[in-house]
Order: sequence, then structure tokens, then C-alpha cells
Amino acid sequence: MLIPNGKVEGVVSDEVTRFSLTEIRYDVEGKRVIASDGKMAVVVPVEPEEGDATGMVNPDVFRRARKIAGKRGTPRVTLNGNATFTNGETCPRSSLEPETRFPDIDAVTQSAIEAGEKPSAVCLDAELLITLAKAVGNGDDCRIELWFNGDGAMLVKPYVNRGVNSYGVLMPIKTKPSYGRE
Repeated sequence: MLIPNGKVEGVVSDEVTRFSLTEIRYDVEGKRVIASDGKMAVVVPVEPEEGDATGMVNPDVFRRARKIAGKRGTPRVTLNGNATFTNGETCPRSSLEPETRFPDIDAVTQSAIEAGEKPSAVCLDAELLITLAKAVGNGDDCRIELWFNGDGAMLVKPYVNRGVNSYGVLMPIKTKPSYGRE
């Protein structure tokens, strides 16, 4: 598999009691990897290698492939019974059974799409959102509320108010809808 540019391994759970969410699901037939921590999920297209098998992958495999490739190389790994890196190193691909129960991302996505005839989309700059979340002064609680309607500005407010009436304003980025495009 050609390792994706995005750090999909950052979305896995670090809770050992949620063992099926501590690794990344590799779907060879769907040509994608899926990671979730139970609160968020990511689906990233990948290019499978010949002989790759569907199943779970330890996030350290992604990190190791990037390290072996270096800054200018292409991080690749063959994932069948083991993880085989481009330099010939091998390691177990997962500590979990190949068919470990994993969230049905297709069912979750479909229910979100069916919620409305046309899905709503908001495009924003995540770095600006992080800056505003820190600025509204919510202490150690990183949760925020986004208040928006239509195409106007979004209010960014602390999730747990604690008497703090601060808020930020984030302007949307105008884009054409991407839903349904490949």
C-alpha cells in the first residue's frame, strides 16, 4: 500500500479497552484505510500492493514506513500476513485478529447523507478554528460549539460556558459543493 500523506494514525483511540479502535482498518477491495477513535472517523483512499489483504494494521506500521522512506521517498508497505517495508524489514501487521469488529463506516456515512435530501457542507480553515477555540478561553476543555445558519459567519463559543461569554467569529470559505465528485 502506498501510505497516505494524511496522518490517519492520529485518529485511532489510545484507550486500551477499545482495542478494535486502536488500529487502522485496511479495506483492500474498497482501496481505503479507515481509522476511528469512537468520536471521529477518517476514510482515506489508498493504492493497494499486489498480495495485500484486508484487515487491521497497527498505526506504528504507518509511522515506520514514513521513517524508512525519509522526506523525499515514497512510503510503501506490503500488508499480507506481515508488514513488509521497502527496505526488506518485516514486522507483524497487527496484534488483532484480521476480522476484528470495526465500526461500519458506510452505514454511518449513509445515515448522515439520508438525513437531508442535499447534505450541508461548511468549508473552514481548521487552523483558524483551533486559534479561535483557544482564544475563547475555555480552560482545559477543548470542546467548542459552532453556531451557524446559511452562508453567514459562524460563531465559535466555549462548549462549557462557566460564565464566560466570549465568542469568536469564523468566516466560511466559498467553494463549490464537492459531494458526489470523485
